[in-house]
Amino acid sequence: HTITLDCDWQLDKSFLVQTFRVKSADDDFQVVTYIAFDPAEGRFRSWFFDSRGGFGGGSWTQRGKVYKIAIVSVLPDGQIGSSVMTWEASDANTLAWQAVDREVNGEALPDSSQKYTRVK
Repeated sequence: HTITLDCDWQLDKSFLVQTFRVKSADDDFQVVTYIAFDPAEGRFRSWFFDSRGGFGGGSWTQRGKVYKIAIVSVLPDGQIGSSVMTWEASDANTLAWQAVDREVNGEALPDSSQKYTRVK
């Protein structure tokens, strides 16, 4: 598998748009996430959509260098999923992502993690 993550400002820098892509010989899966500051909540919020028809979102909190997002999602088959995701920068070019407390319709899933390194 090849995993890439691209980030770009959109709509006059009102939204940071992440495009996450997993490519293999058999599959090409993408998730597009819009991240923006929600003035009503006073914090960041994100909304995501995937290439299989799933979608979801959640609000962000920050503690030190760690950003945490409680996600609720609707899978393409209508099942409900949830997880807690964290993003942490270890330096200017490296991000660690982790998803814990993952569930689909109340059934636990294993934790997942990924390290991203900037390629210029």
